[in-house]
Amino acid sequence: MVNVYKGELRSDGRIVTVNGEPLGDAVTQGDGRQRRPNLEWGYGGSGPNRLAHAILEYEYNNEFAQEWQSQFKNQFVDDLGIDDEWELRGDEVLDYLIDFGPEHDEREELYEEVATALSSVNTIIQDQSNILYPPELKEMQDVQDRLEWMLGKLEEEFMRHEARQEEAGESSGPSIAEQIRESENISL
Repeated sequence: MVNVYKGELRSDGRIVTVNGEPLGDAVTQGDGRQRRPNLEWGYGGSGPNRLAHAILEYEYNNEFAQEWQSQFKNQFVDDLGIDDEWELRGDEVLDYLIDFGPEHDEREELYEEVATALSSVNTIIQDQSNILYPPELKEMQDVQDRLEWMLGKLEEEFMRHEARQEEAGESSGPSIAEQIRESENISL
C-alpha cells in the first residue's frame, strides 16, 4: 500500500495526516493532555523541519530521516505556501530526493544506504521467515518491496546521469549501481 500524506488547514489549525490518521506521535504535556507535534509548512522554521523529518521517518526510518530531512525540506516543504493544502504520495517522496535533491555523489551515498538496508532485510527474511509471525513477515516484505523500488528509482537516475556523461563525451566504466552492488555483494 502506498502511503498518502495530506496537509490540511482546519479551524483548529493545521493537521498532517498519513492514510487518514494524524502523523507524528502524540506527546503527553505537563498537564496530562496529549498533543501532536507542530508539523508546519510555508516558512523556514522548526515546524517545517519537523514535517520533513516526520514524513521521512514514517516512510523509511529515523536514521534515514535525520540524514535527508534537510534535502527533503528544501525540495518539498519549502515550496509549499503558508496557506496551501497539499497531498503527497509515499512513492513521490524519493522522487523529491532523487530528481530535485541530492547532488550525484549524495545519490551514490543514498544508494549505498538503501542497498545495505535491503541486504539486511533480505537476510532477516531468509534467516527468520520460519519464526516470524505472518504480520511481521508481511511487514518485512513490504519494507523489502519499498527498498527495491527505491533502488530502481536511483538506478534510473544513475542511467540518466551516465547517458548525459556519454553525450558530453565523458568516459564511463561500470555503472555506479553495478560498482556498489559488486562491492557490497548485493543480489536482488
